[in-house]
This record gives sequence, C-alpha cells and structure tokens, in this order.
Amino acid sequence: MCTPLNNYAQNTTTTTTCRSMTLKEDAATGSPSWPPSSNESQSQCRDGEIEAADKFPNKGIVRDASCAVVPSWQAWKCFSLRCRLMIIESIDTDTEVWRLSPIALIANPGPSGYVDLLNGPMDRGWCAGYMCQERISTFFSVVVTGMTYEMAMTSTPPQVLCLHLPHSPSSEAVVLRIFFPKPQRYDIYVDSVFVPPANLNISAAGYQLLPEDPTHPQAFLPTLDNVVGTNYFQRSAKLVHVVLRGGHVLDIKTTPVITLTSGLMVKEDEFMSRTL
Repeated sequence: MCTPLNNYAQNTTTTTTCRSMTLKEDAATGSPSWPPSSNESQSQCRDGEIEAADKFPNKGIVRDASCAVVPSWQAWKCFSLRCRLMIIESIDTDTEVWRLSPIALIANPGPSGYVDLLNGPMDRGWCAGYMCQERISTFFSVVVTGMTYEMAMTSTPPQVLCLHLPHSPSSEAVVLRIFFPKPQRYDIYVDSVFVPPANLNISAAGYQLLPEDPTHPQAFLPTLDNVVGTNYFQRSAKLVHVVLRGGHVLDIKTTPVITLTSGLMVKEDEFMSRTL
C-alpha cells in the first residue's frame, strides 16, 4: 500500500488551488512575473534529443484560462481544473538510499504541455552529528484528472512502483505514460490483483504478447474511458501506458524474464535450459 498523506483535506468545492513553483518578482512593478521570457525558455538540442518547447514549454502544475495568480500565495488559483493528490512511491528495499528524483511529470505532452519536477522529502536520519543522507522515495504530486501524463525518473526506476490517487473517486482518472529504459516485462497489479496487458494474445498458450502494429500504432493504447489498470508497454517508445483511477492502489512490478526478438517471452531458468 502507498504511504497515506496525513492532514490532507479533500477540496469538494468548485474552486481548486494548485500550488506551483515560486514566482519571480518583476523589478519594475514588484509583482510576480509569469511566464518567463522567451529567451529564458529557449534551448538548443543535439540530434536525437527532444526540444523542450515541443514537449513541455510551460513549467509547474498544469493551468488553464481559469487560473489566476494570487501574489500573497505565490501560487495560482484555478477554478475549472480538478486538482488531486497522486502518490508515487518506491516499494524496493533500497527506497531510502536509491534516489529517483527529480521526477519529471509532464501534463498533456506537446506544444501546450506543462512539466512539474518532483523532489522527495528531506533526510529523515541523524548520524553522529551529520545527516545520514537517507530519504524515502515517496513523492506527493498534484495532478488534474481527465488528463494524460508522462513521467520519467532521473535514475533507474524501482522494481516495484506504487501509484495512488488517495482522495479521488473511481470516476476520476488519469492516463500515465511512464518511461522505463529497459525493455523488460512490467506487470500491473490493481489492489494486488494482476491485470493482463491490452496486447495479451489470449489465443496462444502461456504468456505471449501481440507485437506492435506499425499501421495502427494506437491499437493497444489505453484511454480515460478504460477501467483502472488497463495497460500496455509500448516497446518502441519504452513507455508503460496505464490507467489510474481513484480508490485503487496500482503497482508496477518488473518481472525477471528474457524477451526475445521474435516476441517469445521465457523465464531466465527456462532460457538457460538445454531443452528450450
């Protein structure tokens, strides 16, 4: 189970407050200056890299035309967006020493996307007068339901990743696209129940997956209308697509299997067997 967030009150009114990054102060007026100038956001990418302006030109928690700056808060106040808490947690035994952050959470990836960089909690230990440098890999993010998010971690993702919308009803959902650099098998569990991937070949014996169809690349991708846990690993993009809904705990577990180019998946001991 994901670690609960204490003292969190669900906002049931039509006004939702999304706290974003600290605003800069305009030297002339003394008021917050947002967004940053075009010169500040410009960057040059090498061949093969993604231009930030094409993926997430905006910074902070996603906003729309209903949002307005409240200077005394140093934050935005939004009226039409439904902001919810999403917990991201590593369940691995090295959760205190293996750093995943910063985690990039990109809302609506594309020309109007927003990127929110998440950092973990502070050092929780004290060792002989110096910090232990141990921090649990639990991240409390703010998402807007009804949207698609891409997520990428700075280091290698954990073997077991837990996701949770603790204060949302099951009618609210987000579609997550999580970057996993290694083309392994990623099993999805909802409330400890295994959910098969959308491209599972039900007519084949054992666990066999249907390959990606280049003529219909959207065939297996889940949408906001799908049930919780609907998932698909897009091998070409190294993205795990999964639907997360309120009221459920979702685990992504890395399974130790060897994936062959033919699409056949076997366990490690079976791969080493002489009878294979």
